[in-house]
Amino acid sequence: MWRPHSKINGSESSSLSFSNSSYHSSQDMLYLRSLMIGASTCGIVFNLLQPKPLFVPAGWGVFFIVGHAVQIYILLQASSDAQR
Repeated sequence: MWRPHSKINGSESSSLSFSNSSYHSSQDMLYLRSLMIGASTCGIVFNLLQPKPLFVPAGWGVFFIVGHAVQIYILLQASSDAQR
């Protein structure tokens, strides 16, 4: 029978190591933030190529790109510190 949500019981959750799960979550965040930079770039191009360019939404896109870039830098610094 198909169940939409499967639950992890105590023995399965205790077998996951914290460092392994934190590594994967940081890699997931790196991947997601990289995708968001690409999406914001597409949004900026779209907003600037309108018959009357939309500078305010494009400016917000730049703001979000900078924010994601800073967070990616922090993730990479934390990753390199953890490997030492």
